[in-house]
Amino acid sequence: IHDAAINFVGKLKSTDSVVVMSFDDRIKVQCKATTDRDVITKAIRRTRTGGGTRLYDAVEDILKKQLKTISGRKAIVLFTDGVDTTSYRASYEDTLRLAEESDAPIYSVDYDTSGLGTGGVHAPGLPSGRGTILGIPLPRPGIPGTTTGGGATPADYRRAIAYLKALSNATGGRFYSGDSLFGIAQAFSWIAEELGRQYSLGYYPT
Repeated sequence: IHDAAINFVGKLKSTDSVVVMSFDDRIKVQCKATTDRDVITKAIRRTRTGGGTRLYDAVEDILKKQLKTISGRKAIVLFTDGVDTTSYRASYEDTLRLAEESDAPIYSVDYDTSGLGTGGVHAPGLPSGRGTILGIPLPRPGIPGTTTGGGATPADYRRAIAYLKALSNATGGRFYSGDSLFGIAQAFSWIAEELGRQYSLGYYPT
């Protein structure tokens, strides 16, 4: 997963700045906006598995704070299974409203952790130059909305997919299902290609 994220950054333009964020039960900016690929690579490599997932809080943080530090066109790549377990500030509905008001498309890459039990992997978040978040959260036993067996319920995963799709649809981004390491790498490649071909078109009404 680290390699796929690093490869994604390598496909961006050299002038594109990248912010790397990770989130589990804590939200951490691994590196601030920079074009230095060595710094970005080390930031991605620092991400580790953690407990809980403050997904909604992380989305709120990047929309309210991190994007303001980046000038020009922005985008967010959100890598997660979409199941929130430990947010205490933001909610599903609040972050959707924030996303609709932002000027950054959100590209959601869903990674299904339903078959990983309580062990699993956890990655970071990448925004492109834009902005990026990466994260693979795993629900834990004893947390509301999860099963006592250590995994989220089927309803939790349906809600998670609906949330990630809504974020992307509301902002003009895209939703990708990274159901394997190959799928994740492919999704990142498509996103990098699309970001390199985008332009803005606007008009003033009479």
